[in-house]
Amino acid sequence: MISVIIPAHNEQDFIRETLEAVCLQKGADYEVAVIANCCSDRTVAIAKRFPVEVLQIEKKGSAHAKNIGAIRYRDQTFFGAEFVITIGETTE
Repeated sequence: MISVIIPAHNEQDFIRETLEAVCLQKGADYEVAVIANCCSDRTVAIAKRFPVEVLQIEKKGSAHAKNIGAIRYRDQTFFGAEFVITIGETTE
């Protein structure tokens, strides 16, 4: 299984499009986690609308969020919330 780990700090302008793209992927066994670090915007609320795990952490920093993801998930693929990446086929 591939773990898609998305560190996010106040990414409300990008997280929806990122999660839409990731959730459209087919052909691979994967799980998605948003590691929300100290968000003060709507990042968490938007991410919770998707079939993904949302972990809220209180320590700032992308490196810390990635470390939490690396500890929690065995296989990792890191994305920043500002990127939209297509892997394989989509449903469209």
